[in-house]
Amino acid sequence: MLNDPESTERIKAARWLCKQGSREGVEIILEDDEEVDVLNALRQPELWRKWNTRKLERDVEGKGLEVVRQLAGEFGMTVEAGAEARWRKGWCRVRATSTCLEGLYQVLVGGPEDFILDVPVLWIVPREEAVRFWRGWGKKP
Repeated sequence: MLNDPESTERIKAARWLCKQGSREGVEIILEDDEEVDVLNALRQPELWRKWNTRKLERDVEGKGLEVVRQLAGEFGMTVEAGAEARWRKGWCRVRATSTCLEGLYQVLVGGPEDFILDVPVLWIVPREEAVRFWRGWGKKP
């Protein structure tokens, strides 16, 4: 699948590999500026797993930044986000059946930002900054 001539199939395969803990798809992910978030699964596998499996017990709603802070608070994390982020002020609702990771994607969908899971900070940064970070990380052995 990583050699599939269709780029969307290559990216799907690379994302799946990253989620399984394999670095095999990292180069393909780094070629696609839209998909770097999945590298959190390799850099912080336990934290990624928690975000991906913890279901919300109740709906979370409010302005985007408030919702992201509530989601991060589930893990004792703080949020660092640029003041220019468009999603900060828009109203959001994440349903109780969602995982925290699904909720984070819901708030950030379509925006020019991406996220980096770190301990104890959830960084929300412009996509270009995230891509630079992940390319630097991807070069490390």
